[in-house]
Amino acid sequence: EKRRFMPMLFTPDDLAAQLRLRRAFDTQGLANPLKILPTSASCGDVMGLGTVPEGVWT
Repeated sequence: EKRRFMPMLFTPDDLAAQLRLRRAFDTQGLANPLKILPTSASCGDVMGLGTVPEGVWT
């Protein structure tokens, strides 16, 4: 579902680092083999602007 958007959000180096991290914890590729990244508590989790420290969101 989000696989096609990953290159829009992350550089190739970022994606490679994420893959290396995943492989460090799952050396045999057994944990959720078709998942790209773990999700938050639910797909709709959104941090409201009021919870973002001032100066971070411009």
